[in-house]
Amino acid sequence: MIPNPINKKYFSDYSRYYYSIGGRWSAKTYDSLQAVCKRLEAWPDKACLMRKVYGSIKDTIYSDCIDVLKGMDIPYRATVSPLNIKLHNGSEILFKGADDPEKLKGLSSVSIVLMDEANEFTEQDFETIDQSIRGNGPHSIYLCHNPVPKIPGSQYWFERQFRVAKEPGVITRYYDDNLGAKVSSLRTTYLNNEYCPEHVKKRLEGYKNTNPALYKLWLWASMQSLKVLYLITGMLSETCQIAQS
Repeated sequence: MIPNPINKKYFSDYSRYYYSIGGRWSAKTYDSLQAVCKRLEAWPDKACLMRKVYGSIKDTIYSDCIDVLKGMDIPYRATVSPLNIKLHNGSEILFKGADDPEKLKGLSSVSIVLMDEANEFTEQDFETIDQSIRGNGPHSIYLCHNPVPKIPGSQYWFERQFRVAKEPGVITRYYDDNLGAKVSSLRTTYLNNEYCPEHVKKRLEGYKNTNPALYKLWLWASMQSLKVLYLITGMLSETCQIAQS
């Protein structure tokens, strides 16, 4: 499995934080997992893959991680109870949810964290995770999520913490004084994913005409306002639920 060119370039330079926002079929999670697994294969270390709710991990990021390891031909041994993966070189992958705050503090041996669906985490979750990483290797946090509806007059915590180019496929690297470290950020769409099937691309392109707001939100990673989504699609109740997560 070869990473998409834009993500191969994106992850080629070390940063403490990698912030990735991508629409449907942008491969942001898979490419982030590839970057994590590549680091673990190169040098024995420990990573933790996280979602807000632990119960959702087995059928999502745990399963995705195994697919990635198989695609990269990296030997591994996986267990389901507890969810755990060990690589041939001694590297280990843990899985944790943020729905148990006490478990967030158990990252003292971890150097790498991936926060999948990062928008579902609270800012306090992020700060606790960030301050708990104490592994021996270079420390990094990978954050990835779908675009979410904007609430007029307010700002999500990840918008305050990170900045990302408005245009898809543009890599941004900068030193953040508040975080005290280097940040890399990237916005991607299905057009940045060379593995997106043609029939899926055609279906996604159809949203341009049938649901323009949804096309901008899901596919172009454009943070549409709740008002716009309501006027165009009538999705107010669904978008409010997303925004409150």
